[in-house]
Amino acid sequence: MDKKKWFLYSVYAVALAIFFVYYLFPTERLKTFIVMQIGRVNPALRVTVAKAGLMLPPGVRLQRVQVDHDNDPLLFANDLAIVPHLKTLLSDRKLYSFRMKTYEGTITGTAEIDDSGQVTIDAVVAGLKLSDIPFLKRLSANHIEGILDGKFAYVAASGKPEALDINLDINNMAVTLGTPLFTLDRVRFDKVHADAVLRNRLLEITRVALTGDQIEGNLAGSASLNTDLMHSIVNMNGTVMPQKQFLENSGFQVSGSILAGLKAGGGIPIRISGPLGDLQLATR
Repeated sequence: MDKKKWFLYSVYAVALAIFFVYYLFPTERLKTFIVMQIGRVNPALRVTVAKAGLMLPPGVRLQRVQVDHDNDPLLFANDLAIVPHLKTLLSDRKLYSFRMKTYEGTITGTAEIDDSGQVTIDAVVAGLKLSDIPFLKRLSANHIEGILDGKFAYVAASGKPEALDINLDINNMAVTLGTPLFTLDRVRFDKVHADAVLRNRLLEITRVALTGDQIEGNLAGSASLNTDLMHSIVNMNGTVMPQKQFLENSGFQVSGSILAGLKAGGGIPIRISGPLGDLQLATR
């Protein structure tokens, strides 16, 4: 009986300890620690967390997380769960899995942090609703809709240039124009695909492919990033091919021979250039 009693007392003590760790954990200190770690990677980022705590399986849950870049909102997440890979906690390369619920979609992936402070993130983006993202609302007076999917790989270390590889797809994209284009106030794309690489504050946009029943086209170029993102300088060139429906809805009467001539010439050359906050579109 004595052994059974001591066993029950031991179970009770362990359960009580888990209760105190998980429900009476000093969440303010945890929030401060996480914010400091992100600030070490990129001092321009400001992170606020409404609530933080531990979770089972062993990990950290953050709620109502907002990320600002120089006081401009970039990202808001309702819920962010971070789970360490326990086998790596005592190694020089610590690995974490994360899952973020944001803009009616998710961002999931892994983050690796080594002893030098280098952070490597590989992530998959699924189902983000573009119309809810505040950065896009600030970027353009035009209303942008669509569902964002894709993946990215990010590497950052103190004192070294950031590196970012991006592959994105926007499905069912629609842009409501502040200033109508001819008679059109809304342009649709079935899909927009983009590949880009960031190295030392230069974003090389290797490919943007537009497909849809109104406009198709391909673009490429670069963006020189500024501390104030709205003053980043964009320079992109490419061609677009208006489809028959777009031309007719724009008020043009288009014959099959005109469309054939546009296709034979490779479409209409265009250029997009200027500060990110005041982009200019021109035909070349």
